[in-house]
Amino acid sequence: MDAYYNRIISVFTAGNNSPVTYPNSNLARQLRTVARLIKGGSKTKVFMVTIGGFDTHDTQAIPGTTHIGAHANLLGDVSNSISSFQNDIELLGIGDKVMTVTFSEFGRQVKQNGSTGTDHGNIAPFFVIGKGVQSGIIGAHPSLNVPANANQSSSTAFYYPASERKYDYRQIYGTILQDWLGANNTVIAETKLDSASIGTEGSTKLNLVKTSDNASPDCLTSKLIDCHKFPFDDITCIKIFEANGWSYYGLPGTVDNSYFFAIEHNPVGAGANTTAFATQIKIRKCLCSPNGPKVFSRIDGQDGSFVMGITWTIELTSGTQDGFVNIRFFHNYDLLDDTLTEATKFKNSVSANHISPELWFKTLTPVKIPNDLRPQGLFIPIYPLGPIATGAINGVAYKQWGNQTNIDRNSGGCMIRVTNQNEGNYTKKPATPPFLEGTMRFNQVNNHFEGFDGFEWVILDN
Repeated sequence: MDAYYNRIISVFTAGNNSPVTYPNSNLARQLRTVARLIKGGSKTKVFMVTIGGFDTHDTQAIPGTTHIGAHANLLGDVSNSISSFQNDIELLGIGDKVMTVTFSEFGRQVKQNGSTGTDHGNIAPFFVIGKGVQSGIIGAHPSLNVPANANQSSSTAFYYPASERKYDYRQIYGTILQDWLGANNTVIAETKLDSASIGTEGSTKLNLVKTSDNASPDCLTSKLIDCHKFPFDDITCIKIFEANGWSYYGLPGTVDNSYFFAIEHNPVGAGANTTAFATQIKIRKCLCSPNGPKVFSRIDGQDGSFVMGITWTIELTSGTQDGFVNIRFFHNYDLLDDTLTEATKFKNSVSANHISPELWFKTLTPVKIPNDLRPQGLFIPIYPLGPIATGAINGVAYKQWGNQTNIDRNSGGCMIRVTNQNEGNYTKKPATPPFLEGTMRFNQVNNHFEGFDGFEWVILDN
């Protein structure tokens, strides 16, 4: 105890704060002390400061208002105190060493109670602050349109359903523990913060820490979905307008620059569709920082698959399709550039022999990128979409494919493959069966990239 006390006194005396003015609050005083201890040479890896009062069962907001009251005051204190702390450590020259993370032991329910407050809930947001943070919003805001759950007690009736929880809190802890503090994979597994313990597929880590500022590249997860191109969000589109025989699907309530997909239900030509049907378009979108890559990727050795950061799935909700239709997929050129850049960077770093062109593919069953992604390709067969036409509407570029039949539950997107695998030297061949559906290779005989559909090899880049 004496040794510990003397060490605290030593680093506190050696340290100092900058001229930054802190708020007059308990939280601010704690943070000011932490800044001085770090400046004084403390080697402590984790400091914890606390603020109480968030158990807002009543008077969370002043009656008749939505933004004034106890909750607003608490968040104001958190914001002002952390802002002063961040300014302080940056002026002290230690801002690149510190990351601030907020957490709570419980969240609040989705509906207020009868006392202008909210009762104990089951999900809550995290804030992560610092120069090493990959800024932006990860995940999506939970829906506030949550009905009462009749299977729960009155005290938990307005808990959020599990689908509204975007990430497990242990993913955040695991990311910071490894990417910021430098814990290796063994430590992550021992602390039950790996994917096997949490029960999630692929990498458990999130895109929180800037690659250039992390603890060590050796600590980044390998042979899994790249943690810097994760997570994703699912978007259910609706039909937002019709024009010249095309139905355009995108985000509700808007028109310009909000559409992802279009279908020409009744094109001209022999064999074209003649019956009416309705569809629902689902978009899976990679969530990354505005300046970072937006690519789903998975690599292993000298082989890797890189999928553009948006894929689509088409589902018929009514009617039937009796002939071919034409489809359009709207995309951002930056997404394609990011995909090619990441694939090229990987090819050069591992000295691989072959890199594919843009492989615009479709699947005959819904694909769930990144879970269906593997180094050899996808877990399910993929097929070429055929000749590509290009254009733009309201400045949004699209790729167009004609003569698409049986579109129900089809998925698609753009992939680039980097590989040393070829017809004469195929190292990933499993014993039984000879090849896995969705496996891709470069065929040195015909100089084409091919995909195995379960029966034969299909040329993908024709």
